[in-house]
Amino acid sequence: MKDTQITRRDFVRISALAAGGAALAACSKATTAAPTAAPATEKPAEPTKAAAEPTKAVAQPTATKAAQATATSAPLALTAEDLLTKAGLPLPGAPNNPKGWKITFPGLPEGMPLAELLTITSSRRVDSTVAFAEGDGVDNNHFTRYMQALLGIEWKAAWTWIGADDGDQKYNLAMAANDLPDLCENVGGTILVKMYEADMVEDITDAFENTASQQWVKDKWAPYGNLPWAYASYKGRKMGWPYVERLIQNDKVMWMRQDWLDKLGLTAPTTLDELYAVATAFKKGELGQGAPGTTLGIAAQQELGYSWYGSFDPIVGSIAGTLPGYWTEDENGNLATGTINPKMKDALAFLAQWYKEGLIPADFPTRPTAEAEKLIAGNQAGIHFTPSWDSGWGCAESKTNDPNAVWKPYDIPAGPAGKKKHWSNPFTSYVNPLRKGFQNAEAFIKQTNYLAEWGENPEYRCFNNPGIEDVTFEIKDNRISYISNLSFMKWAFGPVMGTGGGGVDPNRDLTNLKFREAWASIPEDQRDAEQLTYFDDPTGASKLGVEAALLAGEVSEAEGIKNMFNSLPTKTMVEMGTDLGTSGGENNRLGTLAVETYMSIITGQKSLEAFDEFVTTWKALGGDQITAEVNEWWATQK
Repeated sequence: MKDTQITRRDFVRISALAAGGAALAACSKATTAAPTAAPATEKPAEPTKAAAEPTKAVAQPTATKAAQATATSAPLALTAEDLLTKAGLPLPGAPNNPKGWKITFPGLPEGMPLAELLTITSSRRVDSTVAFAEGDGVDNNHFTRYMQALLGIEWKAAWTWIGADDGDQKYNLAMAANDLPDLCENVGGTILVKMYEADMVEDITDAFENTASQQWVKDKWAPYGNLPWAYASYKGRKMGWPYVERLIQNDKVMWMRQDWLDKLGLTAPTTLDELYAVATAFKKGELGQGAPGTTLGIAAQQELGYSWYGSFDPIVGSIAGTLPGYWTEDENGNLATGTINPKMKDALAFLAQWYKEGLIPADFPTRPTAEAEKLIAGNQAGIHFTPSWDSGWGCAESKTNDPNAVWKPYDIPAGPAGKKKHWSNPFTSYVNPLRKGFQNAEAFIKQTNYLAEWGENPEYRCFNNPGIEDVTFEIKDNRISYISNLSFMKWAFGPVMGTGGGGVDPNRDLTNLKFREAWASIPEDQRDAEQLTYFDDPTGASKLGVEAALLAGEVSEAEGIKNMFNSLPTKTMVEMGTDLGTSGGENNRLGTLAVETYMSIITGQKSLEAFDEFVTTWKALGGDQITAEVNEWWATQK
């Protein structure tokens, strides 16, 4: 069956069958990004470690920029396996185990590995889901050593960032100092526009046309028209590599502690009023594992628009029918922002009541998104709004810590606006630009081509996250046993893999999972450890992931709120800042004003009437002008 003949329901049905839902999640910035099929395998870890020096087996003298720009291929045409073995690195998979398997490689890109080592610096998202093997660090690990051995590229972290605000602050400082890294990972919003306007970004139009793989990049994006370049182009030129999520990557379901419901004789809520009643019963019932008084009804974190874990978007959306920062059509066919929608006041009132009664964590205004998972893993909260892949992450850890825990996915509850939540567009507003003057865009694109083919062609059995025996997993009793939360994918630099599990083809999970499903035809006694593990479901996580993903796919179009403004921020957006963060300084007054007002109302520091004052101020400070600019753009799209 051709991919184009697969229905959305077929995609979800097949994709969901990965053990633990592991291949459905992603981490996009909150936006983003999110865990990925990611973070079905994501687990908390120390955010950063001091980087160790690359192993001597692969380290080579760093070339000067002139030498880098003219680097030529190594004299010997060795295979990828030859190069890794020569460098003293373990091969991926488990090729030497009786129940093992080989992860093979594509042919090396033309001219690679480079004869002179090319060093590329990058900003790097390293949150609490990223961990390293002992002695390794952000720019000294198996991914970086593989890239040195295979391609002749040495990656170095210029600096790391954790959450969206942290990243924005560091990008602002780097721009002010004219000291951007070679690769700027996942830049969006006004920061991206400021980079474009300040001519700080390298034009990659020609490099892309000449170097990007026809099969593994251009053909994968062709069905989407210009959507991949909605944010990654400026004045008609390609100015960065788009960040591409998976389909339905961040569509939420309502995860519910079914055992808590059963213990209290309750049924799953179908309305927001019922949700409030159930959350209250969970808290009063003291059903959590923490100290007395610490049980929460609902897990939450600091992002108020939408996020990839413990998100408020199904609550706010079902009350207001829109979301902060989203532009949707009004009754006249014009675009209006959800940030100042009058019904947003009702949503804030609802959340303020929850906060006052302790149904959501008191520290949610400062709790990073990834930290919300700890409330689930620690069995402190009985409800959360997270994508289907959490069957293999927070929900799975919850059961590890409490064998009696039973999580079940449900559709989101209805509010005054019905059932409404964030809708995931695989081509996000985040871009991976290269700094102005970077002379090795072709090498960067060749790595991207190579990793896209390796990870997204299932014949190689890489599946976007290659395991390495005795590094990321062991084989015990003919099954895979993962080592802590170590993940090759999360060590990666560039648009493919990485902390959020990025890639090139939005349908990459479908492709990989169709291949895995075919393993069912292999007799069980002839399956290798990966194949045996794939069909094992001792905890029920796989079945749970199927159920959750089916549900998410079935309701995505009906319940999804689509942000209709898919373009770079307007002139006044850049000047005044509308991003819902607090890191933009004087150029983020509108976004900061919104967040501070919302948080002050929810936490009781300001009355609900403060919202009306906020709306007046927002409009006067430039909001009305922004609305006019957005609708000027909207008129060109009709």
